[in-house]
Amino acid sequence: CYGDLQDLSGKVFVIPMATSTSHVKLHANVSEPISAMTMCQRFNSEQERGQSLFSLATQSYDNDLLLYKR
Repeated sequence: CYGDLQDLSGKVFVIPMATSTSHVKLHANVSEPISAMTMCQRFNSEQERGQSLFSLATQSYDNDLLLYKR
């Protein structure tokens, strides 16, 4: 696998209002298919409903990899 080492310390995405469409979207420019991935995530919410914490879309599926908290 290949990846650029990046220090993302202190980077935070804050969604201040709970709506059915609140999200953060990241785009990557990749020339090779992704065969491995590492993700470190800290999650904090006062919501007591189910929430999608991470979703990876591919050409075939919108939620090919989905991390969901009930």
